[in-house]
Amino acid sequence: MKALRLLRAVRAAVSRRLSNGSTARLHLLGDNEDLDPRDYPAIQTLIQQTRELHLAAPDYVARHGLDPDVFLPRNIWQHLHAESGFAHWSYDLVNYSRAVSPFSGFHLLLWGRQDIPGDIDEQGAQELYADLFAGRIKGLDVAKRLDGMGIPAKIRASQRSLVRFYSARKNMARTYDHLVARIPYRFRLDVPKRGGEIGIVHKGRIINPDVLIYQGRVNALYGSGALDSLDRAISQRGYANYLEIGPGNCAFARALRQMFNARLNIYLVDLPFVIANGIAYLSCADGVDAIGLATPQYWPVSKAYTFVPNYLLPLYADDMPKFDLVHNALSFNEMSASQVVYYLAFVDEHLASDGALHLVGGEKYLEYHEDALALAKQRLRLRQSYKLKVREIPTLDSPHNFFGTTR
Repeated sequence: MKALRLLRAVRAAVSRRLSNGSTARLHLLGDNEDLDPRDYPAIQTLIQQTRELHLAAPDYVARHGLDPDVFLPRNIWQHLHAESGFAHWSYDLVNYSRAVSPFSGFHLLLWGRQDIPGDIDEQGAQELYADLFAGRIKGLDVAKRLDGMGIPAKIRASQRSLVRFYSARKNMARTYDHLVARIPYRFRLDVPKRGGEIGIVHKGRIINPDVLIYQGRVNALYGSGALDSLDRAISQRGYANYLEIGPGNCAFARALRQMFNARLNIYLVDLPFVIANGIAYLSCADGVDAIGLATPQYWPVSKAYTFVPNYLLPLYADDMPKFDLVHNALSFNEMSASQVVYYLAFVDEHLASDGALHLVGGEKYLEYHEDALALAKQRLRLRQSYKLKVREIPTLDSPHNFFGTTR
């Protein structure tokens, strides 16, 4: 009994030390390295190309006899009509691109999730985003607005307990330490202080709920042996090829590339509307010169990151390499069944013999979701399937399924 009381006292002391911020400090908008304004015109030009690709999609699909149910936005993206919705990517939006792109479902800028009732101030969020996207607030005035909304205090509270979506009992630091306890140092996410990153600095690294989720996905890749396959490919030919379908702001793809000392060739397929987010963030993180954008007239070569608009995939299918790893996190669920089937056929054709498709989630659990996992099991060869642990390596979301080619 005395030993148990002692153990509880030690745990309480550790909890107090983590809670009072002595081992962690906040990382807020003003702590980031700003984008060099001289780089913005080149970024603006590239994003303008994505806008033109966005607007041209319906006409291109019709003229080339492509199936609109496959190559135009469907399911929850149906509202993205070609004539509307494309943001004006001002310098400030690009500079804060990570913070304004809640692709994981977590609103970094507001430190909460929209799918948890009451987790964020809905009206305050709408007003903040409207003002930010309209250019009515700029630079560090955005940070002052967040201060007025109590966001720093909300982040500080996460030093005591993590947001409810993840855990009511563990704080972010302990959750991160649990995730990386058995992970080699090189496979631990280290996000740059650019693009509007927000979070808590713990052991010299910025952590936030997105980082925790992404680290869990890296853990799944590590536990499954998929990262070993990338190492083998690099040792054999000097590089490996990675494809992500639906990469959002591309923070996960960028983190993986850093783990392999930039010897991972990154290919990214998405709607042109969404590609703008990835270009903005990667320009902040690695520079606009690292980015290539495929257009009907141009296929980029020798770029670290190659963006391919979804409806140009048939045009450039023969230019795409065999992929050592293909990654999809939840976005298959946001597509129609015909779109999922198309992408699975593409993966089957372009997966290297030792390659793997990593499908995160995929189960049907909301009305608009397709059962992407069931479709993948029909189309590809299931190699491994895991829930919250992959060979005793912890993750945060599930399931994790790994597929190989049927050829």
